[in-house]
Amino acid sequence: MYGFFYKANKYMIISLLLFYSHAFGSSNSIMQITADLPPFTVEDSKEQRGFLYEIVGLMHQHANLPYKPRFSPWPRAQKTAREKNNYLIFGLTRTKNREPNYLWIVNLLSIEVSFVMITGSPPKTLVEAKRLSISVARETPWSRFLNKNNFKRIQLVTKEIQNARMLIYNRVDAWYVPTVRAFYLLKKEDITTIL
Repeated sequence: MYGFFYKANKYMIISLLLFYSHAFGSSNSIMQITADLPPFTVEDSKEQRGFLYEIVGLMHQHANLPYKPRFSPWPRAQKTAREKNNYLIFGLTRTKNREPNYLWIVNLLSIEVSFVMITGSPPKTLVEAKRLSISVARETPWSRFLNKNNFKRIQLVTKEIQNARMLIYNRVDAWYVPTVRAFYLLKKEDITTIL
């Protein structure tokens, strides 16, 4: 899935990591931090750690930099990377609000966010979507998008797996989420058909 991106950008990314290590101290002092953000980064699996975890690991390997990322709850990971020196955070969506808080090295991934449904017809417009009850992860760019666009029927939930289960058990009509995350979490719940 990420092979082409990785091969096409490998040397640029390695150069950026080397720049990062020289600009901010010795390579041994760079700490990596992330959170459990399946399928991008997965804390509870030793075999499949997530594709962003693997990409960042390969970049460190090619740059001969140590790689031992620490998993923290997402708000704490962001706060640590924002307030402490020599921390590299990955899995972070670049937004206008976050722009001044971090030194952005490289865009690893572009994601599609959509209204995921198991039954019914997916909304074609925001007006149609506003009629639905929607679950969304709390304190995310997508929850802020819904609030900014005056969605009234939203349920903010801390863990995405809870959103998946709310959708499965018909507690909401739709789930606003990065599509790849929805596929991953719904598959873990044995749901393979989504709209």
